[in-house]
Amino acid sequence: MSNKKNKDSRNKKQSPGSVLRDARNAKDFSVQHIASKLRLACDVVEALENDELDKLPAPIFVRGYIRSYAAITGAPGEQIVVSYNEIIGEQSEVSLSMVRLGDAADETNEKWRRFLPAVIIVMIVLLVVIVWLSMDSKPVLDADTDGTAKVEMKAQVPQAKDNGSLALPLEQKKSENTEDSKPAKVLNETKESEVAAVSAQVKEAIKQEQEVLKPALDKLVFEFSEKSWSDVSDVNGKRLIFRMVKANEKITVTGKAPFKITLGNAQGVTLTRNEVIVNLLPYIRGKVAKFSLGK
Repeated sequence: MSNKKNKDSRNKKQSPGSVLRDARNAKDFSVQHIASKLRLACDVVEALENDELDKLPAPIFVRGYIRSYAAITGAPGEQIVVSYNEIIGEQSEVSLSMVRLGDAADETNEKWRRFLPAVIIVMIVLLVVIVWLSMDSKPVLDADTDGTAKVEMKAQVPQAKDNGSLALPLEQKKSENTEDSKPAKVLNETKESEVAAVSAQVKEAIKQEQEVLKPALDKLVFEFSEKSWSDVSDVNGKRLIFRMVKANEKITVTGKAPFKITLGNAQGVTLTRNEVIVNLLPYIRGKVAKFSLGK
């Protein structure tokens, strides 16, 4: 029984949090003092000392906390970071600026891919409307006696009255009446109604295209045979998993692709997307797999 207690004690002292806590106690510093120096909440410092990784942010930030904590207390910071990496699996510290630039480019390309079919449909419909209007405004041709076609043009020369004034032809006078202007008005109204109908069809086509282009929800199933730090977020940045997952645990999440996934001890994780197994081997570097799924 005593041997088991001694073993547990040694394991506890070897954990990153216990080493930091022992260093703080050796300096007779309080948790509040460390929190003020690191500009963190006391809860974060306590979670760091108690190895409560599920209450801490991403590993890249935790490593910075450990190094700063160690600098204040005189603890061996790099050794503690190595111990921390062994728990979650080694991860390369990627430049955040490069990640953000890549994410922004992916999001821009995704938006263009979504709206490109709708833009093409609008251009085609507008071209059809322009061609239709140009064909409708052509002059009426009349067949001549020799078989050739000519434009029918009727014009009458005004005749002079005895008093020197001009007498307008009867047909020219009729054109001034409001009754003869009705056919042109009806034609314009017909064209406007047809154009409005085409516009409504265009709007409906765009709406249907956008509905088709809406990304469907994907189902991801993670099965862990080993303890592993997991960070999974969807295209909107919503975190679906963000904690240390225990061995023999199974987690199912749904969201919109593409997903950003980081898995520690990735060789002990099985991932399926919509009932299809995802091969993680191309993404594993050391013990960690960090990749985007579903671009």
